[in-house]
Amino acid sequence: MECHERVPSASHLPPEDLITGAASVAEFLFGDKKRVRSVYRLAETTSIPIFKVGVQLSARRSRLAEWLAGLESEAAGQKHEAA
Repeated sequence: MECHERVPSASHLPPEDLITGAASVAEFLFGDKKRVRSVYRLAETTSIPIFKVGVQLSARRSRLAEWLAGLESEAAGQKHEAA
């Protein structure tokens, strides 16, 4: 798996913004901690803003929310162009 963002240490991130572990990322994205495989698939096939802290997959809530908003904007733009 390729990391899409590198962070020197977790100490530079606000603790409430940090999500640690693929299960926690899955819960944030899908509302289901069991969707870990989906998180790893996204990590391999998209530009999802995740990184590793030690050996754990991690993300910032704020960056994931921005990424999701970007996907929504792209979808809305494609829908608008098709009409």
